Amino acid sequence: MLGLVTSNALAGTAVNLSTARCCVGFISIGNLLAAAGFLQLFNKLAANVTPGTTKPDMVVQVALSASKEFSLGEGVVFDTALSAVVTTTAEGGTGGSADVAIGIK
Repeated sequence: MLGLVTSNALAGTAVNLSTARCCVGFISIGNLLAAAGFLQLFNKLAANVTPGTTKPDMVVQVALSASKEFSLGEGVVFDTALSAVVTTTAEGGTGGSADVAIGIK
């Protein structure tokens, strides 16, 4: 594992987690809302992501006020970059709130 990227209170505005090619090895997410949250991951720079319009490359659902951690085995490659948002629906644009840690190879 080359690095750990964390973002506290990630919400509905896209943020860059990596500005270059990377491989995600694990994800840890803690939902801060009393409603389901959805971590959307994009193979794009944050500047090229419009939540609710840009289709995510991966979505992770987390139950209300819950945490989830899991390994992605050999990892999932994001060829261009890695950006993320947390929303209240799987491909929506309404911001949620979650603490996120992602292991990058």
